[in-house]
Amino acid sequence: MTTMLYIAGRIVDDKDKKAIHWQLLGVFEKAGDAEDLCMTMKDFVRPVKKNTKLPEVGQRPTAIYFPRNK
Repeated sequence: MTTMLYIAGRIVDDKDKKAIHWQLLGVFEKAGDAEDLCMTMKDFVRPVKKNTKLPEVGQRPTAIYFPRNK
């Protein structure tokens, strides 16, 4: 049973670093599936633990990576 989920997203507006706007591309059980959806340099993957509360809005998310920026 997987304990992680992988959110794929795309940054659509990052002019204000305190209020970055992004678009949800998908949620997957495998990191590779989320990475495969990332087509631009602004697409990212964020691993999150399943059934776990995320930090409050405004805190900088951790573990986000941009697969096309390698």
